[in-house]
Amino acid sequence: MTYTGVLGDAMPEPNRNPAPATLSGVERAASSNGVVTPTRLVGALRMKPEGRHLNVTLATNPGDENRTRLWNEGPPTPKTADAAETIVSVRVSPGNIRPARLRVEVW
Repeated sequence: MTYTGVLGDAMPEPNRNPAPATLSGVERAASSNGVVTPTRLVGALRMKPEGRHLNVTLATNPGDENRTRLWNEGPPTPKTADAAETIVSVRVSPGNIRPARLRVEVW
């Protein structure tokens, strides 16, 4: 194998899905001590890749109150956006931490 072949394999792919890496950055920016705070989502929008758009959604599952809580920041998302999501802990009120789904969509 030539150096050109090795270097070509190491170069970033322009069509790579940016959502998983963006999700990691958004989770770090919106969290404190491993718990996401919904009011920090707007600040997490700064994690968008250069030249791209970002939408962040945080949603709890129905719990004891039998209702879903939803927070969203960013512009409306086209159907063609790349997406990634993970389960996080979210502070819904002082002393009240619940599981939630954190989703990012990048286009």
